[in-house]
Amino acid sequence: KQNDNLIEIINTGFIFYLIFSAVIVIIAIFISDYLFGLVNIPPAKIPLAKNVFYISLGIFFFASSFGIFNSLLIGLQKMYQGAVASIFVTLAYFAAVLVLMIMKAGLMSLVTAQLASGIVSVIITLILAKKNLPGLMVTPRKFTLTRLKEMSKFGLQMQVSRLATFASEKYDEFLLGAFSTLGNVTLYNLGSKAASYGKFFPLQFMAPIAPAAAELAALNKADKLRELYINTVKYLNLLAIPIFIFLFFFSDRLFIAWMGEGYETSVLISRILIIGYLSNFLFSVPGNIIIPNTGVPKYQMREGLIFLGINIVASYFLIKNYGITGAAFGNAVSVILSSIYILFVSTGFFKVNLFKLITEVFF
Repeated sequence: KQNDNLIEIINTGFIFYLIFSAVIVIIAIFISDYLFGLVNIPPAKIPLAKNVFYISLGIFFFASSFGIFNSLLIGLQKMYQGAVASIFVTLAYFAAVLVLMIMKAGLMSLVTAQLASGIVSVIITLILAKKNLPGLMVTPRKFTLTRLKEMSKFGLQMQVSRLATFASEKYDEFLLGAFSTLGNVTLYNLGSKAASYGKFFPLQFMAPIAPAAAELAALNKADKLRELYINTVKYLNLLAIPIFIFLFFFSDRLFIAWMGEGYETSVLISRILIIGYLSNFLFSVPGNIIIPNTGVPKYQMREGLIFLGINIVASYFLIKNYGITGAAFGNAVSVILSSIYILFVSTGFFKVNLFKLITEVFF
């Protein structure tokens, strides 16, 4: 009976996310011609740009629609299986990118490799979900309006958060294309990818926190939740800070090993973005791992909207006046300010003294 209820929840959530993601993709395709009319793309490159855009939408669709099966593994406390699979898929993708760059493959090949890694990740997650939940099947017959009503508010807020973050990340590249050249978009994308690798490994160790937070919230153990939050801040940053510091100081050498000479601009971009990403780990990630899993996703949604709102304004003026460097600063400032919002929310939510938290974590 418990498995039947869980299968019902998974199917209802999957269909909800599938429809939501499909609507977003359809709207994006519908307005794509208008968007490309705003961007400074040479006429000969427009077909390539459109294909890359459509593949990026495919990446978003798969990540957004099938994310619930990864949440299932976390809920079943089998998150280590997904983490191991994610590490291997990421390493395979990284190796594919290296090979493609050595072969001097184009942008189309790189985004296709990213799409392929996303699809492989989804397939592996589905296999693991099926293995750990006997009887799991994806069918509209398991969709119920009762479950949808229970999940809609939570699910919609989480999707708005993800969509706002996705839009913010792509907005900088879009403006770069509008105010500068397509080459700057590529350099920015490379710098962003290099900086984002600092987030990957620390997050793999955080998966067990989500089910623990949900269980403690269900048992109404506020003191234990507070302790969990403080320990998460402490140990997450113990993992993240050395990695980001290493990437910051050695990004020039890593780029030479990865891409060769001539990518000094991407190195600068990665260093600026690393400052923002590190602040996100310091201030935001611990709260966002725990609070939504207590049944309160609204703060994460607000953070995403704050990030998007600040980024829209800041990046527009910075990119217009300072080009590719302005894009990185606009993104970093937006991340830092939205992360500080979550820090204050989290300390209030868990009734933790901010000064005491800082002294416990860093001293």
